[in-house]
Amino acid sequence: SADRAANDVTTAEASGSGYYVVLFQGRGTNDYNTVSVRHILIQAVDADEDGAYSDEEKAAAKERIEAIYDEWKQGDMTEDSFAQLANDKSEDTGSNTNGGLYKQVYKGQMVSEFNDWCFDESRKAGDTGIVANDATGGSYIGYHVMYFVGTDDPYWMVQVRNAMTNKAYSEWSANLVKDITATENSGMKYVG
Repeated sequence: SADRAANDVTTAEASGSGYYVVLFQGRGTNDYNTVSVRHILIQAVDADEDGAYSDEEKAAAKERIEAIYDEWKQGDMTEDSFAQLANDKSEDTGSNTNGGLYKQVYKGQMVSEFNDWCFDESRKAGDTGIVANDATGGSYIGYHVMYFVGTDDPYWMVQVRNAMTNKAYSEWSANLVKDITATENSGMKYVG
């Protein structure tokens, strides 16, 4: 409804199977630019495996990330040299083979400290810094050396492109098997 306002709450029946409580957060077109950023991640090591990071374990990770940042600053301080350092030193297996690069990062995609750094209003291409992630109850405690590459496509455009790509892939994969008939033979009872 056009008169719906932020924080409106209602209940809705789900076709006889139950009810939902719905909180309306707001409307938006996601009309902000995504960003491209490189990073190097160093995680604290829970050496005694007690499920908690001691001050010493956190300090060791911080010392390692500061040494990596200093190594980059003592070199030619280019994006290429940062990318090479990310490939050599980063503990992020999702980006340590592509120079630490994440493209089209959208708000809320990364942990809050990473996100806040990337989407700071004053951020400009070539900015660098160290971001600490001291997640309470989270999956890790670590540090990032950040390199802001720049802004990317608007988030709404990324969403549309992804939806179209997913639809095309689904149609393509469905066509691969549409004329195939599966037959269960006697040996199938032993599979799985």
